[in-house]
Amino acid sequence: MKLKMQFGESLRIVWAVAAKDIGDALKNKVIWSTLVMVLLLVIFYKALPTLTGMAHLPEVDVFDPGESAVMADLENSPNLEVRRVASQAEAARFVTMEGAPALGLMLPEDFDRRLAQTGSVELDGYVQYWVGAAKAAELAAQVEREIAAVTGKTVHINLEGHRLYPALDSMGPHSWAALSMTMMLWMLGLGLTPQLLFEEKRSHTLEALLLSPAHGGHVVAGKAVAGLVYCMIGAVLIFIFNAALVVQWVIAILAAVFGALLAVAIGLLLGVLLQTPQSTRIWAIAVIVPFFVLPVVLSFMAMDLPPSVNAVVRWFPSAALSRLFILSMTNQAPFAEWGPDTALIAGATMALLVVVAWRVRSLDR
Repeated sequence: MKLKMQFGESLRIVWAVAAKDIGDALKNKVIWSTLVMVLLLVIFYKALPTLTGMAHLPEVDVFDPGESAVMADLENSPNLEVRRVASQAEAARFVTMEGAPALGLMLPEDFDRRLAQTGSVELDGYVQYWVGAAKAAELAAQVEREIAAVTGKTVHINLEGHRLYPALDSMGPHSWAALSMTMMLWMLGLGLTPQLLFEEKRSHTLEALLLSPAHGGHVVAGKAVAGLVYCMIGAVLIFIFNAALVVQWVIAILAAVFGALLAVAIGLLLGVLLQTPQSTRIWAIAVIVPFFVLPVVLSFMAMDLPPSVNAVVRWFPSAALSRLFILSMTNQAPFAEWGPDTALIAGATMALLVVVAWRVRSLDR
């Protein structure tokens, strides 16, 4: 019973610290400007294809083993971007790399003969998993009209059950979304959390707080909760813009929570070790580039790197976080894939929070 009362009292103290910080943060211009900047960056990321002129004609990747006569006319179509591919697997790879709705089309080897004999042929078509049913049907109908205009015959493209999901090591909108999710969490954690400790230092309330029933562990836990709340606000905004890409929501939410806690732990460490926001910005960049940006970039290049380099990169929590977000956008995510990465991030977070708690407790002496 006594242990239960002590646990309840600790929770009350932690929440009191967190609630105070959450309320104070609402008045902090730095925190609001960081949230707004993250929102603008997410909007910019989603609008980038249009802004850069990357929005183009619908892409159709065609596997044509029989070298059908229709291909030459399709490649010259003013309404489609048609590309020949060497295999069905290559068609799937190119389609999943596209950030706009694209179609993978499989022509049978005897397509010309069947079209001449029957006047109507059913073809298998494949689209990205995140494309809506109406948009997929519209794209298939557009390709059907193009083929009919060229051949004078009717074709039907079957999309039933033909959804393409990305591979873990592939590039495409899923990998860019994973990168943006990871970066936004780190920007929020490193941009917002140190402010919670700087406010205490500026107002000289940290010493008074440590003289209250709250000890160093309570203070760190409360500030971690406050930082987590604001990181999760940012995560919700990110998920709103990328909801169509997420398949495994449990993994996506786990990645957001653990990734936010890791960013918060690093932010608290910077806040407790440094004295001014200016020095924090310098050190944040020094932390982000070698321990975040580089490992994530290298993880995207996994297929082109030596196994020894990949083995080292896998131990960086930022690369593990990026992999978790990518896994959340695939249709198969066994525990053997996401369990070790989650454990790595959780372990790194716990170690950092212990260091922060020890440092805060030393201020109490």
